[in-house]
Amino acid sequence: MHTITRYKPFLVVVMALTLAFWANLAQAVVQHGNYCGIDNNQWGNPPISAIDAACRNHDLCYMRPGGMGACVCDRILIADAKNIIQHCQDVENPAFLPCGKGFAELVVAAFALKPCQNNQFIAPGGHDGWFWPLGQGLFSH
Repeated sequence: MHTITRYKPFLVVVMALTLAFWANLAQAVVQHGNYCGIDNNQWGNPPISAIDAACRNHDLCYMRPGGMGACVCDRILIADAKNIIQHCQDVENPAFLPCGKGFAELVVAAFALKPCQNNQFIAPGGHDGWFWPLGQGLFSH
């Protein structure tokens, strides 16, 4: 018992460093394309896959009045990701974006753990070529 108490500050530091390492690694792994992931919005670049386009749509949804954690934005992203998993095929044809099906599965799993931060609704309007009208996602046209 006395030995454990003596090394307790050292163990706390080691645990904190280990946690920081894994948190940084997780953040690096949870990035895809130009828009999926924490602080990953490279507005000058086009999406590289269907899920990257859905992430861009999600980012734009958060920027609208009433957004930033709005449940409706998250629900649209989850619906798009599920549709990508179910319907999209990764094709070699350069006329089509690849799906990013593996990352879509990660999005569904990650957002299943995220609590809905508020129940605000997003202000209607707006379409910039990638952002669909409110309530529509990649596959609801």
